Amino acid sequence: MSWLKKARGLKRISSRELAEMCGMSMNYIQKIEGGNRGMPSDTAEKIYAALGFTPDEVRFETSEFLERIEGLDTDVVSLSYVIVNDVIYFTGIDEQSTFTVSVDNARLLLASQSVLFG
Repeated sequence: MSWLKKARGLKRISSRELAEMCGMSMNYIQKIEGGNRGMPSDTAEKIYAALGFTPDEVRFETSEFLERIEGLDTDVVSLSYVIVNDVIYFTGIDEQSTFTVSVDNARLLLASQSVLFG
């Protein structure tokens, strides 16, 4: 599953809806998602604007965060996040975040996110 398909899932929009939002065909969006088409910068700008975030902001790499938590020697951890369509998506482990939870709860939150978004 590509980043774009996961991003659409997070936004709860279909490939047809995204295509309409960007002024593109659904077939073109599906080819990008399937890796059969590249994504030129002007196309990427339209898609990122429609979604409201970029791959740098929401990377869909939850397993990396779970691995980092296992290596921590602490009882609490701070998670950075973005909110997309009222869904909190955790984007990293960060000491500056205001969302601080126990390591056990962080594992549960990230594992749930992993199930939902791969």
